[in-house]
Amino acid sequence: ASPISSMGIYQRLPPGWALVEVQDLGQGIPDLVRQPDVSNTIEMAYLNPPALDTLSFSYNVAIPPEEGGDHLITGQVEYRTGGNALRSAIASHGLVGPEGGVPPRIILLGGSSMQWPLDTPWEEPGYVATSSTGDDLTDQVQVSGVVNVAVIGANYLRYTVSDNGGRAAVPVSRLVQVRGGVEKPEAPRELEEPGGTSDDPGNPEGNGVNVDLPSVTGVGTAESGTRSNAESGNTPEQREALQRAWGCGETGSTEGA
Repeated sequence: ASPISSMGIYQRLPPGWALVEVQDLGQGIPDLVRQPDVSNTIEMAYLNPPALDTLSFSYNVAIPPEEGGDHLITGQVEYRTGGNALRSAIASHGLVGPEGGVPPRIILLGGSSMQWPLDTPWEEPGYVATSSTGDDLTDQVQVSGVVNVAVIGANYLRYTVSDNGGRAAVPVSRLVQVRGGVEKPEAPRELEEPGGTSDDPGNPEGNGVNVDLPSVTGVGTAESGTRSNAESGNTPEQREALQRAWGCGETGSTEGA
């Protein structure tokens, strides 16, 4: 048999998906890589294929943020031996994903950072979770971590939730600093209904700012589970941006250690 002089790989992606990078798995990557064309097909080629029975590499794609549901990716390989071209059968791979749409959001009452007095039983300040369509998901929020009030130090609580379509909210975290000589913070107020106002002094926009929120029926105070001393990937800036986006400031103590 004649040796393979070049090899092309064609992968057709769903509309709107874009190639981000190709990663080497130890056998080299294609010499040529082209972004999806008008038919959403990625073209990749080995100009001098390695003399191996199999070639492996991976690639990452960017998916539109509101994309969801099931999708099909198809692929085909073209071999060239001199001037002759041979094409493989078209292979397909199905991807099963959650429904598309905007994910839910979680808002922490009492702030994402607070102090708590030593040897005082922990009381969850509460949280509110809503879907993009206004459904109350507060009772479905999962809280991980515990606050050890017997020891001075930092404790982290992590809050997660998913809606009925399988879309997960961006996890949020609360830093609880257990300290001696500090007072127990006041319980935060519940969020206003849509069209109301907030006099929360933590709101950077000042008093009397309209609160644009879907209707909520309760405030979560779920018990926490296992302790976690590693803060989640959310930065304080990301958490504050989430709260600002929903028109809710922070009310708890935010003083440093």
